[in-house]
Amino acid sequence: MKKIFIFHATYGSGHKRAAEALYEYMKKRFPEFDIRIFDSLDYVSPIYRMVTQKSYYWSVERAQFIWKAIFSFVNRAKPGGFYYTCQQYIDLFFAGRLRKMLKKEQPDCLISTHFHPGEIACCLKEKGDINSFLGCVITDYMAHSIWFRKNIDAYFAASEFVRDGLVKLGADPGRIFITGISIGEQFRTDPEIKDIKPYMKKRNILFIGDYAADRKFKAGMKKELEIYPDTGVFLLSRKIDKYVETEGACIAKHNIFCSNLRTDVEKFYKAADIVVTKSGGLTTSELTAMGKPMVIYRPIPGQEEANCEELLKRSAGIKIKKRNELVKKSFELAHDSKRLNQMSENSKRLGKANATFDISEKIISRC
Repeated sequence: MKKIFIFHATYGSGHKRAAEALYEYMKKRFPEFDIRIFDSLDYVSPIYRMVTQKSYYWSVERAQFIWKAIFSFVNRAKPGGFYYTCQQYIDLFFAGRLRKMLKKEQPDCLISTHFHPGEIACCLKEKGDINSFLGCVITDYMAHSIWFRKNIDAYFAASEFVRDGLVKLGADPGRIFITGISIGEQFRTDPEIKDIKPYMKKRNILFIGDYAADRKFKAGMKKELEIYPDTGVFLLSRKIDKYVETEGACIAKHNIFCSNLRTDVEKFYKAADIVVTKSGGLTTSELTAMGKPMVIYRPIPGQEEANCEELLKRSAGIKIKKRNELVKKSFELAHDSKRLNQMSENSKRLGKANATFDISEKIISRC
C-alpha cells in the first residue's frame, strides 16, 4: 500500500486547516492508500518548538512592526543563499526525529502546507535519504521566497500571481498548478442554517474579531442599527463576554447573535451578505469559495496584507484601517445592493471551491 503523508506546522491555524481538509477528503476518497497527517513540530526539539511558536505569536499579536520587518527581510533573501543555508542547517539540527521518521517510513508522497516540513523533506531527498514525490500547497496569495525549494515536484497555488512569483524565484512553470488552497468540504456544500435563521434579516453581517470589546465598536453598532434596523448581526469573538456585559439592551432590541469563535463557522458564512474579518489565506479561500465579499480590518503585515491586496485588486473586498469606521463602512456596504452583488460575483471568480478535489487528483496521479 502506497503511503501519502500530509504535513503542516502549527504556526497559526491556516496551515493545519489546509492539511486537515486534504487529509479528510483523500482518506475518504482513496481508501487504497495509506494516508496520514502530521504536525512537523511534533518531531522537533521542544525548545525549538516553544521558541519559534512563542516568537511567532508574540510578533504577530503584540509587535507587528517586528513581524513585518522579518517577513520583508526573509522575502528579499536569495533562495539557496546565506540566510536560507543557515536556516536550513538550524532546522535540520532540531528536526532529528522528523528526519529519522521519514527515512524509516519512506513515504511515496509527501505533501506540505507549511514550508518547514517541505524544507526538511527536500534536504533528505537531495541527499538520497528519501525518494518521495514532494508537493507543496502554498496557503497564501503571494509567493514568499521561503516557500521555494528546488526539489519540490509540484506546487499548488492560489492564483496566477502566486505562480508568477514562483517562476521569478526559479520554479519550473510545469510544476506549478493553479488549483486554489485546500478547504474543508463544508465550504463547498450547502450548510444547514435553520438554527440561526431567527437572527437573520434583510441584510446580514458577520463580524469576527477581538474588537468586540472596544467602546468605539460598541457605539458604532448601536448607531448603525438605529439607521439600518433591517440588518442581522452575527458577532463571533474571543472577547464576546466583554461585549455582552455592557450591551445586553442592544443585543435584545436588535436580536444580535453573540458567541465565542465557532467550529461551525460555515453556517455563519452562508447566512452573511458580507464578512468582517482578517485576510488569512484559509479564511480568504473559504469565503471566496462561497462567493462572500470581505471587509478586511487590520490584516497582519506580510502574508495577510498580501492576501488583502489580491482581494482589493479583484474588487472582492474592502479594507478598513480605522476602528471608528469599521461598523459604519460595513453597514453601508451591506446595504449597497449594486456594489454588493458585483463584489459577490468577483469573490466567486477568485474562489476555487474544487481546490481540495483538484489537488488530490493531481497528487494521486503522480504517486
